[in-house]
Amino acid sequence: MKYKILQITMISLFLFCSCQKDSNIRFGFDTNFEKDTIGITIMNVDHTAKFITLAGEVIVDEGEVLVELIDPNGKLVFSEQFDSSIIGEVNDTISAIPGNWRLKYKSIKGIGLLKMHLIALN
Repeated sequence: MKYKILQITMISLFLFCSCQKDSNIRFGFDTNFEKDTIGITIMNVDHTAKFITLAGEVIVDEGEVLVELIDPNGKLVFSEQFDSSIIGEVNDTISAIPGNWRLKYKSIKGIGLLKMHLIALN
C-alpha cells in the first residue's frame, strides 16, 4: 500500500512539475530560402507585452538576404542584409508597442536557411 501511494505521489509530482504555462507569443521563420524569394509573418501584440525580442540566425550559402522588422506604426526598427561571408546571429530586444509587427525577408539572389523569431515578453 505504501508503495502504491508513493507511486501515485511521484507520478502526480512529475506531472505537476513538468507542466509549464508559456505566456510568451512567438512568430517567425524556420525556412530555407531560394533566389529572389520573399516572406512575411505578422505578429499581433497586445497591451500586456512589455518587450519584443528578435532572435535567430541566418545562414547564406550564396547571394544575400535582407531581414526587416517593422513596428505597428510603420517604423523600421531592424534591418540587416546578410551575405555568405558569415553566419548571422541576431538577438535584439525592443520596447513593445501594441499592434501588428511585421517580420520580413527578401532574398537577393540568396540561397540559405533562415531561423528568425519574434517573441513578445510580458
